[in-house]
Amino acid sequence: MSMIDPFAEALLRCGNLAEVGATFAAVVAKEGFVSSAARALSPSAGQPVQTFFLNWPENWQMLSEKRQFTRKSPIFRATRRRSSPFTWRELQAERRQSDGEKEVWRTVKEWGWTDGLVVPIHGPGGYFAAVGMSTRERSFKVDQSKRMRLIMLATATHERCRMLLDLDRSDDAWDMLTARELECLRWVADGQSDDAIGSILAISSETVRFHLGNARQKLGVRNRAQAVAQICLRGLL
Repeated sequence: MSMIDPFAEALLRCGNLAEVGATFAAVVAKEGFVSSAARALSPSAGQPVQTFFLNWPENWQMLSEKRQFTRKSPIFRATRRRSSPFTWRELQAERRQSDGEKEVWRTVKEWGWTDGLVVPIHGPGGYFAAVGMSTRERSFKVDQSKRMRLIMLATATHERCRMLLDLDRSDDAWDMLTARELECLRWVADGQSDDAIGSILAISSETVRFHLGNARQKLGVRNRAQAVAQICLRGLL
């Protein structure tokens, strides 16, 4: 039913985080991205960042650690306060930036990266993570269709990382999903709108939104893409 199914199957064959990172790198490379990363950020500033994978040049990683780019990163700041995906160019257009953030952007430019896409993922208890990818193409563009596909890939990848690490696992939520909630999520995965799903199921679009909202709440996710990624990886599509 969903275009993401083959990728979800590939993720399920991954036995560790390195394999997940390599699988993600291979699929986003087809979209023009040359680097990628997935990291979870603790709500407490005194705790370390949980790194799932870093598909970065080794020299960049060493430079990033030396200059403490994790602490200065405008991407981390934006991830903390945003729920919608954003590009680097959108972020750079913001007027207020700290000296540390300006340093990060200058260095990024020096390394030849021209743009990137970041998918923020938020969860219960203040948990949040960032799945990002970057490109060196100067005329790089992300249309709506491509953007949605990348969001789905990123959220599925993040979910597989959490599954491998068994982070805050909650199987009870799956038992609480009703048949109608799961059915609505499956049609979302198929790319159907609320109105279309309502017509298919002979219910109103408001009722569709009600079921989807309940499903998101039970799964502890903020948006439909994250919910769909979870049912993909659980084999429920």
